[in-house]
Amino acid sequence: MGLMSWLTGETAKPKKPTTNITNVSQIKKIVHHLKEAHQSLDFSFVGISDTYSSIILKIDFDKGIYYVDELVPANGNAAMKQGKTTQVKTYVNGIMTKFKSAVVNSGTDENGTQFHALTIPQEVYYRQRRVYPRVKPPARLSLEASLMLENGLTHCTVKDLGADGSAFLLNGNYTDVVNPGNAISTSVIRITSDLSLSYPLLVKHVRFINNSNQTMIGCQFKDLNNKRKKILINAVNALNQLANKK
Repeated sequence: MGLMSWLTGETAKPKKPTTNITNVSQIKKIVHHLKEAHQSLDFSFVGISDTYSSIILKIDFDKGIYYVDELVPANGNAAMKQGKTTQVKTYVNGIMTKFKSAVVNSGTDENGTQFHALTIPQEVYYRQRRVYPRVKPPARLSLEASLMLENGLTHCTVKDLGADGSAFLLNGNYTDVVNPGNAISTSVIRITSDLSLSYPLLVKHVRFINNSNQTMIGCQFKDLNNKRKKILINAVNALNQLANKK
């Protein structure tokens, strides 16, 4: 589903693709979704080459402010200076989304954890489609994977796969083990008995699904050269053909 279809509830495609959202209620829906999905936000600043990640802790729509957790890596917290503008990049329903927010203030909670307050954006930019679409394995084909986490090798299933990343479903609650910004040094995705993919990962978001007692981990593939990306694209295309077979 396209982002505008999700926001408006309409399935008809607009005659002209919309890339900028300024409707206040639609922007509120996006920000609320980012919080509820524990979606990772990537923050960047003019003059700083590094990018930092965090998630939304709470929202105050009356004040036009949202609060984010301390940044990862930790040195990014020093860049969150009052009045400074940050470029935020994230994903909404798999679609790359960008907006700008101004830093209102920073503080520390009762547990000593740093947080930052930022302005809710007045305009949101998004791409109509993923650069690399994600494919969900068909129900008859359960893709298995193994991830090397801090507590050891963990077996899971693949929720979706694309040439830029993958989402995994782990049985149980792993929100205390895996956090956005974590690096996973080893992942093995078994496509067929003869084909396995092994890539390091960067965790982008983590969400516990209470009704199924599973944890969904969304990841981005790291250290992809052209050869390794081509292998991924071929695997995704093959998986897409299987998914479309009746």
